[in-house]
Amino acid sequence: MAIDTDTYEEHRADAAPLAQVMRAQRTDLLRWCIHLVGDADVAEDLVQETLTAAWRSLRRPARSEEYPAWLAGIARNVCWSWKRRQRRESLRLVPLVDGEIPPEANPTVVESQLHFEIDLEREELALLLDRALAQLPADTREALIRKYIDESPLAEIAARLGLTAGATAARLHRGKLALRRIFTTTLRAEAASYGLIGSEDEEWRQTRIWCPSCGAQRLLGRLASDDGLLMLRCPGCFGRSHTNLASWTDRALFQGMKSYRSSLSRLSRYAHGYYRRGLANGMACCVRCGHEAPVRRAHANELPHNVEEIAGIIIHCPGCKRTALTGLNGLLLCHPQVQQFWRAHPRIVTAPSQKITVDGRAATLTRFAARTEAAWLEVVSDWETLETLRIQEG
Repeated sequence: MAIDTDTYEEHRADAAPLAQVMRAQRTDLLRWCIHLVGDADVAEDLVQETLTAAWRSLRRPARSEEYPAWLAGIARNVCWSWKRRQRRESLRLVPLVDGEIPPEANPTVVESQLHFEIDLEREELALLLDRALAQLPADTREALIRKYIDESPLAEIAARLGLTAGATAARLHRGKLALRRIFTTTLRAEAASYGLIGSEDEEWRQTRIWCPSCGAQRLLGRLASDDGLLMLRCPGCFGRSHTNLASWTDRALFQGMKSYRSSLSRLSRYAHGYYRRGLANGMACCVRCGHEAPVRRAHANELPHNVEEIAGIIIHCPGCKRTALTGLNGLLLCHPQVQQFWRAHPRIVTAPSQKITVDGRAATLTRFAARTEAAWLEVVSDWETLETLRIQEG
């Protein structure tokens, strides 16, 4: 139901000031929502949803001058919730597949994945920024938001704050210095995981990514984009198997990357095509030396003892003697539809793959389940070729 600020009943002591600010900020909120979702009609509904959420909130700012920044934060969260719902709905519309279409063969899919990756990183960075801004004085926070989020001109910000342009510029400078201190002290670990501050060592750092195997702990990571190195491991799973979730070196692939999530997303897209093409052709280029290397499907007894999988892929380079391998679960985690499910449900658990029979054909069943929601995704693969036969979500 749409709610207009002109119809609010003043049933609380702070109702009149809030209603007045809502009316004054409605145009700014609409512009902000259009910027976030790119659709004016949708933005209108999201502004109404924002105003409703703000009106019903029991945790309003103590001072009315803090209302504009507070409303902008609610609007951003409402817009992101809408975008997440749209993505989850798109998952339900994905048909069951009878075979594999490499994602690089479909530019629309690749472009969509890239946009999702960028949107997701922006969302998480904004949430981190909200936490940092909350530690600043209200007047400093408002100045920073108007300058760097609303992109308002300096003169307009000065007029709103009742300051000279010089005083406003000084406040912005002090605010940026204060944010830097917060990111290098109380929020240092989170800021480092997004590349906001430099890494001073090569220690493992906690990321914001939940382990897709157990769903119980966040992954530890090492990212050296200049050297083309990405390593990710779950502290719990690694303690049992001594196996990393990801360990890959490729300067071209990770050049300029700062975020663990974006780096993992890029690696997943690349690895999906790399291993699938290798299975189809029987050969693949070694990622270390470029030499042609044979690709073969491996059974459980051919994989290292710590790789607890019933099947996998082994690529052994005769040139540099490097061996690249992945288990079936790792291969499926790189599948575009599994990636979408993981993004929609950040905490998932991967059950051990089982050997089954489908229409008289030997196959495997792998199940991914959301840890905190009633959602699951099942993948049926051919036993011999590891080709994906069917994907079903529920």
